[in-house]
Amino acid sequence: MQSYGFGNQPFRTGTGGLPDEVIMFCGNPGAGKSALCNSIFQKPVFNSGISLGSGLITHKQEYLCDSKLYVDTPGLSDPIRREQAAKEIEAALKLNNKLVFIITLERGRIKSADITTINLICLALAKVNFEYGLIINEVSNKVFSQIKDKTIDEILEDLFPKNSIEKLHKRPSPASVIILKKIEALEDESNKYFESNSENREKLLKFLNDLPAYKIPGNKVGKIDVSIFDTK
Repeated sequence: MQSYGFGNQPFRTGTGGLPDEVIMFCGNPGAGKSALCNSIFQKPVFNSGISLGSGLITHKQEYLCDSKLYVDTPGLSDPIRREQAAKEIEAALKLNNKLVFIITLERGRIKSADITTINLICLALAKVNFEYGLIINEVSNKVFSQIKDKTIDEILEDLFPKNSIEKLHKRPSPASVIILKKIEALEDESNKYFESNSENREKLLKFLNDLPAYKIPGNKVGKIDVSIFDTK
């Protein structure tokens, strides 16, 4: 396995060469970012599993495969490592072509920390014309049965009401949103991932392939102001 890097940002590669596309995953601890990345490669490239009290990922993880650089970033909701996580995310944004947020629901409701994370990162890109992808991960069978007949527009309005105090400042387009079912066999397991022929994996691969790429100039990436995280 070789090691390359952008400036002072090293990354690992399973296949030689430099990337022509960067896919960045953002989300808070427990959202399943690393497990989704591992599902792509069908092997534990990124550490995933339970970490009591804080996020398992403390620094961004990067892996190059087939000329695509996959970046798994730490979450902002961990108060102990929030400043460091913000710096890691800012650095990754300067490499980014495709930005993907991963969230989970609590009894069918969005978490305030996830809304704040999306808003703060998008605010850092206020000078950039871009769109992002959204993965609603680990949706339970009960919740899925309630939303399966709704359009993505309707689901987004349910989760992020436009007139709510807690709202997304930049909403994803319906075409850039997917919903993945919860797999009980993967719950609380370390370094596990979707089976190669599973519906979740097929949806994930198509989603990442179809998601539009945007060039984000590094000099237009602003600071992620985590000092207002708890207030928000």
